[in-house]
Amino acid sequence: MDKAISSWSDSMKEVFNLMMKSPDTFNRTIWDIMKNIHMSLSIVSGALVILFFMYTLLKKGIDLRNIKNPEQIISPFIRFVIIYWATMISMDLMVDLFGIIQDILILITQKYGLGNLPKGMPKALYNQLEENGMWSFSVDNILNGLIGFLMQVFIYIASITLLAIAYTRYIKLYLYTAVSGIFVSTLAGEESRSIGISYIKSYLGVCFQGVIIILALIIYSALLQNTNSTKALALAKDGDSIGAIFEYGKYMFLGIFVTLGICKGADNISQRMGL
Repeated sequence: MDKAISSWSDSMKEVFNLMMKSPDTFNRTIWDIMKNIHMSLSIVSGALVILFFMYTLLKKGIDLRNIKNPEQIISPFIRFVIIYWATMISMDLMVDLFGIIQDILILITQKYGLGNLPKGMPKALYNQLEENGMWSFSVDNILNGLIGFLMQVFIYIASITLLAIAYTRYIKLYLYTAVSGIFVSTLAGEESRSIGISYIKSYLGVCFQGVIIILALIIYSALLQNTNSTKALALAKDGDSIGAIFEYGKYMFLGIFVTLGICKGADNISQRMGL
């Protein structure tokens, strides 16, 4: 049980530190591959800008006899140049957007952190359970051992799930940045512009997932540090080892369920926030 609790605390710290990394520092090898893919697609992206722009221009049509202001001719071409430039440096723009969200994370973590996470059960509770023969291999403790084993399995699965959520976010960031030029190019056309806007909002949502995950971990850490083991210790002294473990573990497991739920649903939360 102690090892499982320690594993969960270590996973929280690892995810907390992972959220503070940028895509290029998270895994330099993958980042270099994504950069090469982005560069390979730059020719296609540039051609799509021209295609979307010309399609919109030809569809709308420009009647030179009805033009009263030169801006009617100049403004579409200025927009074309800006979007073409943005398409060519789209990966850098995505990194800059990520940096803005990262600055929010830094401001949060400078004020609040995870604090001192537990490395196991409170020492007094552990010693009392040991006096009760909780850790012996007697027939009476088979049920105790089974419950403890199931709790350990749950915590290990929760730890792996939390790490998987963090790694999945970075994989999404790599995918978004690698093909950014293709989607930014859609801004050149009026009918295709909604695709580019949706892509940018979706990318910002993935970036903002880091803020939601960090906040969830900070809230859980604060709740865990305020958990009182006095009642669990009293049950252990009365010889109710199972009751003591359930009393100590119920708030911790409830917090794990809620934290995993928030972290796993961070993308949906971002969407509901308008990203």
